Amino acid sequence: MADNILNARIKLKYDTLANWNSSTFVPLAGEICIGYLPPTGNSDTQQTNTPKAVCIKVGDGTHTFVQLPWI
Repeated sequence: MADNILNARIKLKYDTLANWNSSTFVPLAGEICIGYLPPTGNSDTQQTNTPKAVCIKVGDGTHTFVQLPWI
């Protein structure tokens, strides 16, 4: 059997955690959703108190993002 090589890019669902939490979107089973918290701090001085945080959930085709467990 011959191998098939696919040249493709996969784009995951990516948004702020605030937007995810207000969404009623139901990810497909196995669909990866990424939420992020922007850094906090003083934007005038470009100093941050916390780094950007990234959170991941995987869809099950039934539950909304908010209802899914964290990875």
